[in-house]
Amino acid sequence: MKKIIFLFTLFISFHSYSQSNDELFNFYSQMKSQGFSDMQIKDIARSKGYNIDQLLKGSNNLKNNSSINTLEKDPTLQSDYSNYVKPKIDSTFNENVFGSQYFKNISFDFSPQVNIATPSNYQLGPGDGLIISLWGASQATYQLEIDREGKILIDGLGPIYLNGYTLLGAKARITNALSKIYVGLNSKIEQEKVNLDLSLSATRSVFISIIGQVKAPGIYTLNGMSSPIHALYAAGGISSQGSYRNVQLVRKGKVIDTIDLYQYFNAGDLSDLFLKDQDVIRVPYYQNRITLEGEVKFSGSFELKENETLNDLIQYSGGFTPKAQKDNFLISRIDSSSYTSISTSKSNFNLESGDKVFVYSISDQENQKVSISGEVLIPGSYSLSSLETIQDLIKVSKGFTRDAYPLYASLYRRHNNAKEMLLSVGLDSKGFDINLNEPLQEQDSLVVYNKNQFIVKDKVQVVGRVSEPGLYDFYQAMSVQDLLGQAQGITLAENKITIIVSSRDEIQNDYKKRFEFDSFDLKQLATTYLKPGDIVSVSEKNQVESISIQVQGEIKNPGTYIQTKRENSLKSLIELSGGFTDFASENSIYIKRELVIQTNQLLNDSLVLQDQKNENKFTFIPVADLNESYYFQDKDQLIIGKKSNDIAINGEVIKSSIVKYKGSGLKFYLNKAGINSNGSKKEILVIYPNKDVSATKNILFFRKYPKITPGSEILVGKKPERAKISTQELIGISSGLSTLVIVLSSLLSP
Repeated sequence: MKKIIFLFTLFISFHSYSQSNDELFNFYSQMKSQGFSDMQIKDIARSKGYNIDQLLKGSNNLKNNSSINTLEKDPTLQSDYSNYVKPKIDSTFNENVFGSQYFKNISFDFSPQVNIATPSNYQLGPGDGLIISLWGASQATYQLEIDREGKILIDGLGPIYLNGYTLLGAKARITNALSKIYVGLNSKIEQEKVNLDLSLSATRSVFISIIGQVKAPGIYTLNGMSSPIHALYAAGGISSQGSYRNVQLVRKGKVIDTIDLYQYFNAGDLSDLFLKDQDVIRVPYYQNRITLEGEVKFSGSFELKENETLNDLIQYSGGFTPKAQKDNFLISRIDSSSYTSISTSKSNFNLESGDKVFVYSISDQENQKVSISGEVLIPGSYSLSSLETIQDLIKVSKGFTRDAYPLYASLYRRHNNAKEMLLSVGLDSKGFDINLNEPLQEQDSLVVYNKNQFIVKDKVQVVGRVSEPGLYDFYQAMSVQDLLGQAQGITLAENKITIIVSSRDEIQNDYKKRFEFDSFDLKQLATTYLKPGDIVSVSEKNQVESISIQVQGEIKNPGTYIQTKRENSLKSLIELSGGFTDFASENSIYIKRELVIQTNQLLNDSLVLQDQKNENKFTFIPVADLNESYYFQDKDQLIIGKKSNDIAINGEVIKSSIVKYKGSGLKFYLNKAGINSNGSKKEILVIYPNKDVSATKNILFFRKYPKITPGSEILVGKKPERAKISTQELIGISSGLSTLVIVLSSLLSP
């Protein structure tokens, strides 16, 4: 067993140190694309059993032996933050908390990009990539990375420590060091002068922790040029309980900066600190939260500091809307177990956590306004300050339209802010000009009427087979064709119509036929003129009404059949549908007809039932003789039942039963099911297969029960309820008896 373990360990060790250069390079490229620095990649590689020291050494010592030392820029040296995978965050979003809207959409890439100018205060550190370019009397390019000790190494020179330096400071140190090799860096002679430029090729990755009240707390790898704002975006923003005013940046166990996001949201003011390795962003719980509603630009919850007032709250909300009352506020404050309302006009009012602030709106009432509507050229509202009388209001509206009623208008006025009053205004300056010079008051409203409102127009009517039958205005020289045109035309073929024009007989106070047309003759119709009150009737010539009958049940060709005569022979209808099947019973044929009724009842000895599913009510018409003719209605159903020897017993019985037909009387079948205590032998119905119904009949002291045939159903009804004597009735009877006893006693006493 020990040998097996030794061989397995030897195999793992051999595999760990036998990776090809291609595998190591692929691993290195993959880690670089995820934003890790060389030192971080080296540590991760060791934990996975890789050794990439030689690969890293080769990449740092690439140099051309000629006078121009050029290192081609390796794209894998740049941190690719576009491949950053956002953590899974809580998708809930509290729109009512001010500041949360800034973190609502985090689908964009929040990481800084290295192709922008490096900020002047950016401090270099381990993992940053540098490009040193020399030109002039000598030309060379160095592409280096600051190691974990904060230095770079250039062949022929000692280490150059750059950790903590800005690019400007680093450039001075590198220039001083390279001047030992390139004398022209300090030369003032133009021909010998060498120029140096230093730029950032890749930023380092920093590992930071984001804790507290954020949507997705955790450890993040960010670009070295990231600020605390970028970190908060990476974590999905502040949670519903987090503070926007006290975001802490902790470095080496000490709070080095406190960030007030409200200053950033409202003024763009934010600390220019950059994140460093092992930094901690801490978001504590909020301390004071106030709710603001009403006429402000942003309504919701706000976090205020101890020394901030109502005025600060309004500023954070974006200020008042144009309709706000700026000197009237309602404060609802928690007092023990409820809210207490406080009114204030002071903008420096001190607020407490949990307060609700409401900013009132101004009134919608418009002062110093009068209006005019109806038949004027420019209706609308006008300022009372420039008008004096009703006549002035009409003039400013540019006068009447051609359809205006020229004699009369109405002025609506609210008298002393109470009930409205109506003032008649005569518009005829030569005749009826009452109140035309009445002084206007605030909120007066003048209505100018349409002249057609005061003119009663005669009507003509069209009925029957037209698209839009109804009453229409009568016009002089109006023809029958004109009226048909207003009714959107006829709905029949022109050769199938009959048109009758009826006029009112004033003497007999009745309508009489004046014209009749057997076809649609356009010339005649266009030259036949109407009178006021005429009625034009359009009907179908020789109309044949058809109905549909459904044949169902034990029939060879069940379906819907169209009939043109309402009186039909059942025998011919059955022959039309193919005749009976072998299972059909001539004693089980009935007509089912839809019926609108109030309750279930027996109608003409026919059973009436309700379809519970469709809420339709039907009547059943028994068929006793196939040779008889029946008057059918549209959508009637002819049902042919199946042969059956079963007798069904239902209703107020001990047990609903189905019994084979034995040719016996009713009592035989009742004994099979038994009548319960609520059942009555007087209330027995027999429903036959053709839906005919027969009831128990009482003849003197004898009871005659219905006859039973195969396929019948016996229904036992309830006993009728006896009327109970009420307490008041009982008292009345007792009083009457007592009075009777007293009267009898007085009569019988000597």
